[in-house]
Amino acid sequence: MAELLYEDLTYQIKGAYFKVFRSLPHHYPELFYEKAMYYELEQRGLRCWYQKEYSIFYEEKMVGKHVLDAVVEDKIVLEYKVAEALLPLHKAQLISYLKVSGHKLGFLMNFGDREPQDERVINIIPETVSEDELAETSIRQDVLYPDLSLKMIRALQRVFQTLGTGYVYRVYSNAFYYELQRQDVAFVPEKKIEVCYEDRSIGQLTFHHFVVEEKLAVFTTTINEMSDMDAEMLKQWMKHKGIRLGIVANFQGMRLGLSFLRV
Repeated sequence: MAELLYEDLTYQIKGAYFKVFRSLPHHYPELFYEKAMYYELEQRGLRCWYQKEYSIFYEEKMVGKHVLDAVVEDKIVLEYKVAEALLPLHKAQLISYLKVSGHKLGFLMNFGDREPQDERVINIIPETVSEDELAETSIRQDVLYPDLSLKMIRALQRVFQTLGTGYVYRVYSNAFYYELQRQDVAFVPEKKIEVCYEDRSIGQLTFHHFVVEEKLAVFTTTINEMSDMDAEMLKQWMKHKGIRLGIVANFQGMRLGLSFLRV
């Protein structure tokens, strides 16, 4: 039988998890479990870095930072959840965190269920699909500017496949900026959306996006789902700017979410 990676260390970490899980109720904010785990791991003589920060790089360019819940003995990453159940998305996020930190092994540990629930996650490279295949399945037949749209979607897919899921939207926005620099297109990065009333600007909201070739807007987001109200706000801004097509790229999920806005 092959030797389990960090077997002794894993045994001690899981012992700490089970003790904390049994000792605290299951409805506290995550911070309480983080602190209890830090204390329990120290009691076992283990070195534990709490809220350790790592830089995120996209093709050798730093695009942001991410804070891990805990790193034990500089070997194993711990990601804590307070949820009804662990989901595939949680595993995908931890794989992203293992990539950015360079560690081989991580554990998801859930404190929100009635029974202990943990999952061992190894730093692996997931199977990839070609950029052309991903992009072609995302383009609608009636979309405006099909060639330019296809180029943008390929770039967005490249960002998602490189970084994975689980980071704040600014990380993906910064990475997409570098992707646009590689394209043969004119673009302008913007950080504000004008709020309009009867075609007049009445203020601004923070919303990172890119205007490409003065006719297409790309919005990078990390939201569970865009509301009809948000979509209408973006469409009003597009109308005010004379932009006919918008692509909303949502990096919060197992797959890159793409939707089109047309005015």
